[in-house]
Amino acid sequence: MNDLLAKAILRLKEFNDDELALFLSCFKTRRLEKGDFFINEGCLCEFLGFVNSGMLRAYFLKDGDERILQFYFPDYWVAEFLNIESKEPAEISIQALEPCEIQTITCEKMWEMNEVIPNFKLFGQMLINQRFVFFRKRTMSFLRDSPELRYKKLLQEQAEEIEKIPLQYIASYLGIRPESLSRIRKRLSEDSLSFL
Repeated sequence: MNDLLAKAILRLKEFNDDELALFLSCFKTRRLEKGDFFINEGCLCEFLGFVNSGMLRAYFLKDGDERILQFYFPDYWVAEFLNIESKEPAEISIQALEPCEIQTITCEKMWEMNEVIPNFKLFGQMLINQRFVFFRKRTMSFLRDSPELRYKKLLQEQAEEIEKIPLQYIASYLGIRPESLSRIRKRLSEDSLSFL
């Protein structure tokens, strides 16, 4: 059994041992190399994934520029959540930034679990609620916080992983140009040196 996956499932909804074992048996391991896609914009999202290891980014293109919507780290659920239920083509691409191991379950298997496990729909609802809270906080941060504060929060949440992400991706995620991020990083570095 994958302990990380089991814990992530149980954080969202309580299942008895048999239900959890059945649910876990539906997951398959998928490995991605750096640059591989979990999903491409315009394709149907047929899987829900759970990141065991590695890092991914979700992005879309606007006027030829990549706009980073989210990063996915170990212990994150990954999918094009808006399009799973609607069965419309994905509006984003999700790409591996480094080699990844992802536990995946097909949407078809998820629907089957609705029929087999009592109250299984609550798991899906809790997962969607989790995504809603994430994007609500992100939207509020964009409206309320300066780019520097958004960068500081990102460092507080994922400092180790952020060090591995190219600066242009971080800048895009923060909604600023790479040059602006360089200035912010320089200012923060100078501020930390002044405390010594």
